[in-house]
Amino acid sequence: MDNQLSDNLIASFVFYPDTSGKKNKPPVPSINEYYSLANAAMRSRGRSGMFAAQNFIRDWRQKAFLLANQYYLGNLIGPSMVERARVEVIIYWPNKRRRDIVNLFYKAILDGFTDAGVWTDDSVIEIFTIRLGGIDKENPRVVFNIYSL
Repeated sequence: MDNQLSDNLIASFVFYPDTSGKKNKPPVPSINEYYSLANAAMRSRGRSGMFAAQNFIRDWRQKAFLLANQYYLGNLIGPSMVERARVEVIIYWPNKRRRDIVNLFYKAILDGFTDAGVWTDDSVIEIFTIRLGGIDKENPRVVFNIYSL
């Protein structure tokens, strides 16, 4: 990768899995989780299922917003209103179980970063990469590195 791109890191956000429920749950939401909530809503034709799907997105968007705000407060800097961005997502799974890395639900997290003022709109993202960082049984996580172009 071009060194110029890697020298402009402006923020790094790390998501850890929720340890309160299902074991080996991914650190960020999956499309399958969302679809199962939405499908349940369509089958029941009730509002409660649709609210569950909407709450699922809202909760992850809020987590990203809070994480970005904590980052800015901890580093005593204001939001970095980047005009052009590269986002690198690095996934560290808890085990060797096969998973689909493009099946994670990134949109709600990127929208949370928008809400926190990381950028004015996620349309500033010109390069979006996803890669495996490896297996880390003790510390599974998903890292979002944001670079200014």
